Amino acid sequence: MTRIPRYAGRRTALALFALVAAPTGCVSQKQMLAQKQDGAVQTALQRGRFDLNCPSATATVLSSDFIQPAVQGPWVGGLERVEYTVGVA
Repeated sequence: MTRIPRYAGRRTALALFALVAAPTGCVSQKQMLAQKQDGAVQTALQRGRFDLNCPSATATVLSSDFIQPAVQGPWVGGLERVEYTVGVA
């Protein structure tokens, strides 16, 4: 009769989680930046058109950055944020 270690299921689950979560970390930053860029540009453009009183103003993304959470750990996670600098003229 073979004995199965008490923590075998937990180890398998943890290994599976690490295998699934690891590849998504690198790709998700670029995807998140791309997904949210249009909303940031539209928001800046609306604000710029109102503040400048110029309905024909245009917007350009000057820079974008993915900001890592301040707190990271196995049991604690912070919020990931994206930041855009948008020029309106």
